[in-house]
Amino acid sequence: MKTIKLYENNAYLRTCDAVVTLVCDEHPSDAKCEQMYTVCFDQTVFFPEGGGQSSDTGTAVMTDDPEHEFMVTDAQIKDGIVYHVLTGNGKAPEPGDKMTLTIDWAHRFDNMQRHLGEHILSGAFYRLFGFVNKGFHMGDDYIMIDLAPDSEAQERKGLFHYDHVTWEMAEAAELLGEKVRITPDDFILRDMCGPGYAVSSPEGAAAVSMMARLEGLFLDPVYTGKAFAGLIAMAKEGAFGPDDQVLFLHSGGAGGLF
Repeated sequence: MKTIKLYENNAYLRTCDAVVTLVCDEHPSDAKCEQMYTVCFDQTVFFPEGGGQSSDTGTAVMTDDPEHEFMVTDAQIKDGIVYHVLTGNGKAPEPGDKMTLTIDWAHRFDNMQRHLGEHILSGAFYRLFGFVNKGFHMGDDYIMIDLAPDSEAQERKGLFHYDHVTWEMAEAAELLGEKVRITPDDFILRDMCGPGYAVSSPEGAAAVSMMARLEGLFLDPVYTGKAFAGLIAMAKEGAFGPDDQVLFLHSGGAGGLF
């Protein structure tokens, strides 16, 4: 039976009563002396992980025993069914049990605000520069957006020379007190995506291996590995002189290595 997803109709609903429909598995947690269960309910307020956004967290309390509380640490969705990961001690949940589900509202609201901000920022990139959002990841400490130029949109908007980008960069330079004039010729766009997003490329894999071996610097196969492969290619093509100072922005993503 598919889960009734209360969050779809009311994003501000924080709690609900639910009935356990399925307990999928049971195993000891590695972190604490608790039990971990994967539980499905007839309905839920827990937004599952998806679309680049982490799942809700919170609590699940036995309705007839308020002292019997489980922490909800994760929620996933498959085939319309939301699976909740519960940790706690005491009697294991069973099908038919009535529980009160409550989300961590601070975590939910933070996700809502950051997700909205991501949409606004993506819209600004499209409107100003003709770039489209190809995907994003929202972690606890940072948000990563994958942008790619849309040639048709740029042609419609007359943005082939990225004049708006140079204006924004020039303003930033003025704030830093630098007397710099930036022109479209200062920008180089090089497509290093390879086979596709989240698919390792041979050049990217070689860059990851080389930097780990020679510098002890860990790059990831999705973002920084491919970007550094582009930097290596430019160096081999003679884009940099022996006295040039080159700054590479390491944007993170090392979690993709594990």
